Amino acid sequence: KLMLLSKGQTIYYGPPVDAVQHFAKLGYVCNAFTNPADFCVEVAYVDVDKFGAIRKAEDEKKVRKFVDAMQPPTGHRSLRDDMPGHKSNYVVQLKESLPACSEFPVLMWRSWLHFIRTPAVTKARLFQTLFVSLLVGLLYLQIGDSQSSVQNRQGAIFFSLSSVIMTAVQSAVLNFPSEKPLFLHEQDNFMYRPASYFWGKTFVEIPSQIVFPIIFSAISYFLVGFQLEVEKVFYFFITMVFLANAGNSLGLMLGCIIPNAEAASTLS
Repeated sequence: KLMLLSKGQTIYYGPPVDAVQHFAKLGYVCNAFTNPADFCVEVAYVDVDKFGAIRKAEDEKKVRKFVDAMQPPTGHRSLRDDMPGHKSNYVVQLKESLPACSEFPVLMWRSWLHFIRTPAVTKARLFQTLFVSLLVGLLYLQIGDSQSSVQNRQGAIFFSLSSVIMTAVQSAVLNFPSEKPLFLHEQDNFMYRPASYFWGKTFVEIPSQIVFPIIFSAISYFLVGFQLEVEKVFYFFITMVFLANAGNSLGLMLGCIIPNAEAASTLS
């Protein structure tokens, strides 16, 4: 049996496989690529103040709706009947926090599963990278490296740097706000350290923050016609990679500060 509580009230009690369908009937549908366990935790989450009072009226209505929809389990007089031994006293021991070295691989694996279950995001990022790199390359097509083209080269470099960092910022800033309610709920229960979550998420995104800037640089650099020297090509590529990772961190910071994705996107 699965029991879900919200503010001390039972909002679901029954077979775990029926939980998602139960909440779907109440208007809370689990997305196709969302872990059902994470969905249940997110549904049960309510924002409370330091005194334990619910902050938002919609959360209060949500809990009341769940409680009113609860039906007593058939064939059981009480929850104690489901417990082995029918003992009168049960002692619940809180598990001590795991060390950071144990939290990190678990959170990184969860972030990786979320990444591979949302291929549409990766495809959109790839399309955006190809489009912007071709746009930069065609706007400044073979401008040359003479003294008369200095201003055009400066514009091409500025456009390239801005495009890479803004793409990374927007990708990150729209990602975290959707995960924030679940993250705050897990933090309220001291499930893991924020640093473990941050590093796990960052390490999963590092490959994409390397591959996409390289794709952008490989197209735009040669279309624009920058100097074909190994050292200068390397400097351009590595600068793009560093800027993409800096933009990703900036986007995560904005996503943490701004309350919702719309405001974060506007600010970015």
